[in-house]
Amino acid sequence: MLNIAILDDYQHAALGMADWSALEARCRIQVFDRNLAVPDEAAEILAPFHILCLMRERMPLTRALIETLRAGRIAGAGLDVHHREPMAPDHPLASLDNVVLTPHLGFVADQSYRVYYEDSVEAIEAFLDGKPIRLLQP
Repeated sequence: MLNIAILDDYQHAALGMADWSALEARCRIQVFDRNLAVPDEAAEILAPFHILCLMRERMPLTRALIETLRAGRIAGAGLDVHHREPMAPDHPLASLDNVVLTPHLGFVADQSYRVYYEDSVEAIEAFLDGKPIRLLQP
């Protein structure tokens, strides 16, 4: 079973803007609605998850978490907000194939949040069906 961590410590936007229930029978979803303040502990807490969905990234992604992603112990992460913006082009996350980085696209519009999270649910469902959508081509 796919394990998904939703880090939604900003107004519960991820849960309020998309219906995640379509995934509940096929995935284990755990919501973290408080900031994971201690970075090294966060890496340990998030290690069992296959996918990370971060609403707000208020903690630096430590080398431990980056190494967990690099080793494939976490299958992937989608990051819209970064500890330092803009992210440096040579940041280790920028070279990982299992990380999608966006330049703070969500901002604060309800419609943007709704589309973002509904698309996230749709993409995970398609992946689980063996028919991934919106694939990036190198």
